[in-house]
Amino acid sequence: MADEIKARGPKRAYAYDKNTGEFAGVVYADPDPLDVTNWLLPASSTFTVLDDAPAGHVAVFKEGEKKILVDKRGTEYFDENGIHYLINQIGEDLPENALLEKPYIPPTLDEQTKKVQNQCSIRINSKWNQIGQINAALGVYSEQERAACSEWVKLNRDALKALLQRADLTEINVESDEFWPKLN
Repeated sequence: MADEIKARGPKRAYAYDKNTGEFAGVVYADPDPLDVTNWLLPASSTFTVLDDAPAGHVAVFKEGEKKILVDKRGTEYFDENGIHYLINQIGEDLPENALLEKPYIPPTLDEQTKKVQNQCSIRINSKWNQIGQINAALGVYSEQERAACSEWVKLNRDALKALLQRADLTEINVESDEFWPKLN
């Protein structure tokens, strides 16, 4: 019997990932020393050859049989609400209404109000930062500089008020220079 086993030698088998079922490489099964009709397959392997899969698919060995499944792992998509998803499982396909680019979702009035208030602060500080504004208020600067600082702050606050009263506030780009005083 030992000679019979030696004569048979190892038999080619195919390992697969125990979680995904993907082909992992060629392995060899040894003959069973107690039963010449049996082979000792390594864990997570089969004698079944996994066929080549077409592009976008992968051949797997699952539940005792070979299957060709869609392989979109790594694909990012969005739903109509802009929620981001990532496919990370074999066999998971894009949902029917998946978007490959993030959809434009208009800001809410509250979001746009915060954005325009922030933009006002940025623009005021671009010419007169908070230290400069404090120094102007405390009389550290000349009368002309104080007046220039006050005027700059007033112009930007007036622009802020005008923007906040617009009916189309959620539809405009509040960062656009067209809505703000020009920086000299």
